[in-house]
Amino acid sequence: MKRTIKFSKANKSYKSIQAAGFDAEAFKARHKAAQERSAAKKDERRSRIIYEIRESEDPIETAFELLVPSSGKADTVAGELVRAMMRILYRDYNDGDRFYEGYGIKTCGDAVAFLCDKIPDLENKFEDIAMRNLTEERYTDAIKAISEDLLDEIIYADPDLVTTKNDEDMFSYDGERFIEEHEWEPRYDFECDIPDNVYAHLEAGNISTTDLQWEVEDWDVVRNGDVRVGRDYISVNDIDRDTYDELEENMYTWLDDYGDQLDEEYGVPNEDDEEEEEE
Repeated sequence: MKRTIKFSKANKSYKSIQAAGFDAEAFKARHKAAQERSAAKKDERRSRIIYEIRESEDPIETAFELLVPSSGKADTVAGELVRAMMRILYRDYNDGDRFYEGYGIKTCGDAVAFLCDKIPDLENKFEDIAMRNLTEERYTDAIKAISEDLLDEIIYADPDLVTTKNDEDMFSYDGERFIEEHEWEPRYDFECDIPDNVYAHLEAGNISTTDLQWEVEDWDVVRNGDVRVGRDYISVNDIDRDTYDELEENMYTWLDDYGDQLDEEYGVPNEDDEEEEEE
């Protein structure tokens, strides 16, 4: 007689057993014992990894060493999360990349998109960093704080992530699209002194601060900025990084050119007084 054994992996129950002399109960007992041994090994491995991370002087580095392979995606969800976080930290340490701007979007955007997808609570933290104009040191401190939040999630909130099988690669996420859709771009305020050749025409009454404001507002580069002119300064607020960099490089040149135009139109203020003093 042909012996057949049917076993459903889905519900781990036997649907039918047709085997002369087959001890089904003993087989089930052996199968259950094997499952328990496997679970015990998994629990032991998880506990050991969590203990080593928690006791380490550099927890994120230890987590990386324990959970992330030398190449390719990690075997566990926790490992891939750590791999993504270390990508952001590494690019900051070595290249100064910021995940929300410039080349940093290309190098870190995928990692951020993956982390936010797997742990939604991190999204607000990344957004908060992106929307502030942080110094290099404060940016580093901020992403380190996120790495600590991530480890809290792995160690305390959901330790099963340490042994949960991973099927995803963080680099499969479209980080550039993610950052663009969230409009994570910090805003900057630029301020400079009014150069002497322009200030002289203000003092002479040839132009007003409103005239100067209109002049600056008419420049294409600041069309989307909030221009303000004080007694001796000009500020352009709420601008993106590219606009800020362009103003920092060219603002005084443009204002000097404007001062030359005013000299041609009104003459050089106090020039006659200076000539009389020389005589």
